Amino acid sequence: MQTPQRDADKHAGNRVLVRENEVGQIVVGKGMKDLARGNVKEEPLPEGEIYRRSVFVQVRRSMPLAVLEAFDAAALEPNCEIRHVSTVTPQSLLLLNSEFILEQSRFVAERVRKEAGDETKAQAIRLWKLAYTSEPTDADVRLAVKFIEAQSERFKTEKEPRLQALAMFAQALLSSNRFLYVD
Repeated sequence: MQTPQRDADKHAGNRVLVRENEVGQIVVGKGMKDLARGNVKEEPLPEGEIYRRSVFVQVRRSMPLAVLEAFDAAALEPNCEIRHVSTVTPQSLLLLNSEFILEQSRFVAERVRKEAGDETKAQAIRLWKLAYTSEPTDADVRLAVKFIEAQSERFKTEKEPRLQALAMFAQALLSSNRFLYVD
């Protein structure tokens, strides 16, 4: 029979490590921050560890993961009988400025462009269905098309303005309450 400690050691390789990034935020990854030189030595994570569920993320009291803290992580005490739920400004700011959300928004936008073609209306409908698993109303589609076209105009001097605009729309949907919370 395995002891709890040996069982924990056996599964220790499944956890995803955390580190401090260049601005002092705790993020998922391997690496060390050199305080004397002020730089960060970052090691890439294996492909299978990059997008793991938070249950596999290493828990260190001295290094709480920012995204979990913003979204009401469980207490690190021996017994966590109640999880407190809040809706606070840092959650929105984290979703608007998170490299992870921006990257995922770009991935979704590229997928939508491949699946729906170049028509803005078809892209908006496809993205809506992916995010919310429901049909958008006509008003939703009109607003989405208007938003994507306005953002395309805003990015017209940059590389791939239509894709960037679609990614911004994806970010808006991925950061919305409707996407984050199930009623």
